[in-house]
Amino acid sequence: MVSMDASSDVVDEKELWIRYWSLEAPGTEEFTESEKDVQSVIDKRVWDHFEQTVEKRDDYYYVRLHWEELATPLPDNKAIAYRNLVSVWNSLQKDADLLEEYNGVFLPHTKQR
Repeated sequence: MVSMDASSDVVDEKELWIRYWSLEAPGTEEFTESEKDVQSVIDKRVWDHFEQTVEKRDDYYYVRLHWEELATPLPDNKAIAYRNLVSVWNSLQKDADLLEEYNGVFLPHTKQR
């Protein structure tokens, strides 16, 4: 006669799932700090940077700006702007009077340079 203990299988499976979903891998710890705590850490770093870089020069003080270390680079929207330009240009090619009006708006600005 073979008997299986079903409850131990359920416990083992549950434990496996707990280990699987736990965030124990390096760099994946759950961030549990409050927003206020995070802001106080940032404020302290900015203040420390200020104190380390402030200099008195002649009749004024010189302080270096505190740059965000992990600043997100801004996207380049050149392709979108170019497509919009082509679209407007194609529309204006169909209506010569409107093209002339557009030209009348931009022409004075090009002469200022």
